[in-house]
Amino acid sequence: MRFFAFGCSFTKYKWPTWADILGKSFEISSNFGKEGVGNVYIFHTLVDAIIKENINSDDLVVIQWTNFARKDQFVDGWQHSGNDWSLDLTQLYKETSGIIASAAHLLDAIGCKYIFTSMMPIGWLNEDDPLFADININDINERYKEYHDIVKISMVEHLFNSLPICRNPMPAINGDHHPTPKQHLKYLNDVILKELDININEDIRAWVSKQESMCRL
Repeated sequence: MRFFAFGCSFTKYKWPTWADILGKSFEISSNFGKEGVGNVYIFHTLVDAIIKENINSDDLVVIQWTNFARKDQFVDGWQHSGNDWSLDLTQLYKETSGIIASAAHLLDAIGCKYIFTSMMPIGWLNEDDPLFADININDINERYKEYHDIVKISMVEHLFNSLPICRNPMPAINGDHHPTPKQHLKYLNDVILKELDININEDIRAWVSKQESMCRL
């Protein structure tokens, strides 16, 4: 079995993430995460990997979806502008919901084991912020409910409990609010490994502890 991971900086960062930790339990693993990307890029990267890597029924795919308001464009290569709250947020939310459904259908057709997680809750909106006053997600939630429901609890909810913002209660060096290696290990143990017959051995745990100390220097 090979392992393939997809996502944003909560999947691939300057220190090990849940994907890197899980990958150590496989002979062959690939982390296609990238900082600052949106769900359009994540989906296209998945499709590319299915074709180029010949992902099949023996493989494991874990996708960590990101904030639905991130904008990706392909103009002489991929361009990522991060969250853009000036765009049509209803359309972006519908787009992300359709992407999740499409990815599920693709992977169901392949027959591989897959797990969907998320950085932030897929349908999260700060209802007290006037920025979201005109967004209508009820119809979208009803239409895509079965696909939203397969996405596991987000990292921000499970680790930080900091909504409406992404704020690590135990930030790393220089106030970096990305999850640290030990926080990634906790999320992996608590959420992802519940779906897998895999145990993280002591050597990997020791490696995570070493990486944790380095990002807190």
